[in-house]
Amino acid sequence: RRLRYERTLAKIPVFADLGSYERAMVVKQAKRFSFKPGEKIIRQGEVADKFYVILKGSAVSTKSDGDVDHVAPGSKIPPDRIMRNFSQGQYFGELALLTGQPRLATIVANDSLEVLAIDRD
Repeated sequence: RRLRYERTLAKIPVFADLGSYERAMVVKQAKRFSFKPGEKIIRQGEVADKFYVILKGSAVSTKSDGDVDHVAPGSKIPPDRIMRNFSQGQYFGELALLTGQPRLATIVANDSLEVLAIDRD
């Protein structure tokens, strides 16, 4: 598993210039999380403490937390409320983590989602 995570990180620009040892250290400190469809991963306005790399599944971003709150469980978010789609190998949450600014969007699992979470440290 760790080798697969290291290969995934090697494709992300912020980690691409790291050597394999440094990527291995990042993976060692990272944690794997699972989210159910419709579950929020990031909420707009939160203080950032980690960013996420999608290992399996997909997620969507919405500009407003309210875009998600009014969707019935098991239903999809209306397409006109979606800002961006994320899939396997893509990442999100890095901007707020790097700048220290609050989260700009709410990210929701579109289907069963597995992510690798990398914290500020």
